[in-house]
Amino acid sequence: MTAQGKTPIEVLKGLRESHAASLARTQELLKSQKQAQQAITKALKEQPRSVLDVSQATGLPSKDVLWWLAALKKYGLVAEDGMNGDYPIYKLVEEK
Repeated sequence: MTAQGKTPIEVLKGLRESHAASLARTQELLKSQKQAQQAITKALKEQPRSVLDVSQATGLPSKDVLWWLAALKKYGLVAEDGMNGDYPIYKLVEEK
């Protein structure tokens, strides 16, 4: 029992109820992030592409695609694959 006379289970239940809106927002954000990542990787599976090409293929804003590609590159999931004029081309890194 806690100081308020509630069991730990009751305290946790109360916290879940009081933070339900925050939890729902977080779940929706994670869902949209997963969809964006899947769309970007699907576009890159088809062929190497520039940020603008990925943006056009996915319908995502190019500024968001740039951030996603930078993060995916940082973690070794995509790599640069040459240039198209002044713009880098990105490809998926093959899994080992």
